[in-house]
Amino acid sequence: KAEELSVDSTGELKEKFLNLSKDFYHISGKKPVTFKQALYLVWFIYLLSDPDSFGRFDWYLYPFFKNDMESGRINSETALELLEGFWIRIEEANAIQNMTIGGMDAEGNPFYNELTMLCLLATDEMRFKGPNLCMRINDKMPGVYWEAIMKCLGTGQGLPALYNDSVIVNYLITLNISLEDARNYALAGCSQVNIP
Repeated sequence: KAEELSVDSTGELKEKFLNLSKDFYHISGKKPVTFKQALYLVWFIYLLSDPDSFGRFDWYLYPFFKNDMESGRINSETALELLEGFWIRIEEANAIQNMTIGGMDAEGNPFYNELTMLCLLATDEMRFKGPNLCMRINDKMPGVYWEAIMKCLGTGQGLPALYNDSVIVNYLITLNISLEDARNYALAGCSQVNIP
């Protein structure tokens, strides 16, 4: 459809439709290469599978984001625009979807990055009911994230919801879940703790 729309378009709009069709063709049979392609694929999976969570959003998208940033394909401003466009799609879907950010890796190292921060910023700027941003916090989280969290919560929108890694991971271990899997938990549904 994007390719079809490009035929009757000119200039910037034509280029946009052509790029869109190239990205869609690519992800229809191959894994994404760019951050934008990865976001498109996440959205299509969401539309086709009817989930109630985007899982650890900044975890699985970070490699694409990092690669695009390092190659100069995108900058922080472009990435924020892409995220805000994604937030708009979530709002238009009119369903509360959990999205987990932050936390730790399998070894227990803190996992926070520029994409984590941009998710907080998009939530602060858009002020939608969704995604239901779930921020995993721990004692190794850098202070700059606390500042962004407080700014976001200060808007009165109640996002992000905060989840204490030490409490949740320790509890999951008592349920005989491996430490590595426990450290990879995400939130879904009515904020149930899930192991991806």
